[in-house]
Amino acid sequence: MARRNTLRKIGKTIAIVSLILLGAVVGYYSYMNQEVITYYIEKTIEFFTGNATTGEWLHSYVKASATFKAPRYALKGVTLSKSQLVYLINSTKVTNYIQFKVSVTINYQNLQSVSVNCKIKSRYIDENDQLQIKTLLDNNWNPSASGQSHDFTYQLTPGSGMWSSLSGYDNIFYFEVTASGTGVYSGESYSDSGGATIVSGTIQEAEESFSATASGSYSISSFIEFSIASFVLSNYSSLVIVFIAGVFIGIIIVAFSPVKPDFDLRAKVIKANRKRR
Repeated sequence: MARRNTLRKIGKTIAIVSLILLGAVVGYYSYMNQEVITYYIEKTIEFFTGNATTGEWLHSYVKASATFKAPRYALKGVTLSKSQLVYLINSTKVTNYIQFKVSVTINYQNLQSVSVNCKIKSRYIDENDQLQIKTLLDNNWNPSASGQSHDFTYQLTPGSGMWSSLSGYDNIFYFEVTASGTGVYSGESYSDSGGATIVSGTIQEAEESFSATASGSYSISSFIEFSIASFVLSNYSSLVIVFIAGVFIGIIIVAFSPVKPDFDLRAKVIKANRKRR
């Protein structure tokens, strides 16, 4: 009986420890795969056109931004083969993709047929010293009332045709916004535009086998953190299988090690009850 109790304890311990480690591995893996903002830049401009005599005018406020995002493990220097494509902007800013957003707010008075055009572009000098301009986005918006806002967005991702044409060059990403409308009283056409550089840098592609090394701080804590991340992320599937198996093994040991009734103890309890009577 003592042996069976020992086996049950071992089985329970194996199942509980495996379950805890399984939860820890899954939780850590999910945490390291969360996308975080690695770099963010924002530019704002505004422009105005109109006629003071007729009270016909158009004002545009534009906020443009570029957001770089990447999973946490990419920031630890860990790169997984066939599952990780990242941008390296000037070899420093790591990201899975760049999210461009141009937010336009339009205010106008005594105008009709108001429209807004937004372009997001990149320009670079190619290997033949020729200027190249690529249009990432070219969209229109027709506000129905003054004071409305609209977001123009474009996501530049590895593997896309645009990515391939820009890779390896020193790109300058910029936007151009044009707002126009027709005067209600004068019939005059009003149009004005503005633009600015959002971000620039050389885009590189990083697709490496699992051989990255810790960068930046070389303290013991950073080395341990990198080692744990490397081990868990590169062996995630195997670890999950092992710990799930551990849970089942523990359950099987407990199930096939039932505790037999302690007849001596049962007899003592019956005898004690008789004495009380």
